[in-house]
Amino acid sequence: MNQKNIFPNARLLAFQIYYNLDPVKSDSVLTAENFENLKQTIEIHDDEGENILLTNDIVELSKTIIHQLEKNKDRVHSIANNSLHKKNLNQLSRTEYALIMLGTSELIHNIELDHKKLINCYINLAKKYGPSDSYSLINGVLDSVQKSL
Repeated sequence: MNQKNIFPNARLLAFQIYYNLDPVKSDSVLTAENFENLKQTIEIHDDEGENILLTNDIVELSKTIIHQLEKNKDRVHSIANNSLHKKNLNQLSRTEYALIMLGTSELIHNIELDHKKLINCYINLAKKYGPSDSYSLINGVLDSVQKSL
């Protein structure tokens, strides 16, 4: 499988696992065991509603995305919070919080070099899973993060 094609599915899996881990709780830590347990409870679907086969490449990339975030959570939180102009991360919905934290972490660590594709992927996740106008917040915050790096 082409590496670029796995990013959207890996981000979707990372988002769903991170969201279900309850990222707002500061004591939530992802271990190999709870990653596998959460992965077993999640089905991810493409735009047509078909189940997406979670290949090893997708699973490993989603683990990398989450582990990079957890390893540098305080730095990611600070950068993301500074990019919110009138809000605080703790005021956001759980979905918005998870998407901003994951997207910010990816931007910081250059997991994917095409930042426009990265930001668009998180915007699409916000459109699908977030409150109705959260995609514009995600776009603004991640764009601001990108410009500040």
